[in-house]
Amino acid sequence: MDKFILVVNDWGGSIGLSYTINNPDKIKHLLITNPWIWLAKDGQYYSIFSGFVSGLIGRFLIKNFYFFGKVIIKKSIADKKNFNPTIYKHLETKKDRKGCWTFPKQIIASSGWLDSLWQRRKKLSDIPKTLICVIKDIAFREKEFNVWNTELTNKTIIKLDNVGHYPHEEAIEVFIEELKKVCT
Repeated sequence: MDKFILVVNDWGGSIGLSYTINNPDKIKHLLITNPWIWLAKDGQYYSIFSGFVSGLIGRFLIKNFYFFGKVIIKKSIADKKNFNPTIYKHLETKKDRKGCWTFPKQIIASSGWLDSLWQRRKKLSDIPKTLICVIKDIAFREKEFNVWNTELTNKTIIKLDNVGHYPHEEAIEVFIEELKKVCT
């Protein structure tokens, strides 16, 4: 099998980086936006968010009023003109929204798995990486970016000052340009 480029974001980032750590020889390049693979349970910021969103009130609001899409996702976008509610149409029914409280719960509940990835992060060292840092993200803040900036080697950093959690939606041109660079 040829090597391939892996683009990772948020929880997909943690999952994709897990794959990469276990199969570093298969990855040609990593394009990284907003993932983490370290313990978050000791941080008050993530503990509060995880507990609220996955708790009784959070689940009720998400199920019945689509709180995650209408409030949290919308707050995650720096420039509200980039918010297109049709992108999240797949979350219209109560049944479809389960992941909206399950994934935030796992920020804390998956601490053991995340820590096991963090302990093996050196396996990422030889893989070329592009790290897209978004400054206006409410979830993955500059503090988290600094962890990656310190820990990752063999990297290119792209810093986007006016972009939130979804650089592939808010800075499409930059995102595509960076992807083109790594594809050549």
